[in-house]
Amino acid sequence: MEILKASDRKPMPWKNGGGETIEIAVHPADASLETFDWRLSIATVAVDGPFSTFAGIDRTIAVLTGDGMDMRIDGEPQRLTPETAPFPFQGDSKTEAWLIGGPVRDLNIMSRRTTLRHRMERLDITAPTRIETEGGECLVLAVDACRVGDVVLDVYDVARLAPTSMPVTVEPQGRTRIFVIRLFAA
Repeated sequence: MEILKASDRKPMPWKNGGGETIEIAVHPADASLETFDWRLSIATVAVDGPFSTFAGIDRTIAVLTGDGMDMRIDGEPQRLTPETAPFPFQGDSKTEAWLIGGPVRDLNIMSRRTTLRHRMERLDITAPTRIETEGGECLVLAVDACRVGDVVLDVYDVARLAPTSMPVTVEPQGRTRIFVIRLFAA
């Protein structure tokens, strides 16, 4: 298990220049926005506008903080709030967003469609919860502080589990929200 600390990350501009993102992890480690197999990031959306286009990429997005945003993906409306399920869509789709009540922070996983597929789930836990890799790489993002094994995850820290990792137990500190992202070969 590798721990990716939120305090070690630096913001970078969006591909289209319209906002800011903080890369949590990317594979391969030295990949650019054009060459990654997968990328996990947190973005701050402060203004209404278009999303960057990522041809050949599948995306899933979830709102972490803020009231949410109304999105239009290839003309189809979709409302995202902190309480809606993570939403999958294609990175090559024309995607626009309108903020509901001000800036939001979102979690975004992207994977190259020809190489990988991914699944993101949000869990609100109040008791120890076992997380299995299910045969692929697995990332656990803490929205609230929690313990994974003997390690404390602070807000937005990530536990990265290799496909061969043993299951881990996430121990909440009260009501705790986590996101579990699993990556599988296509």
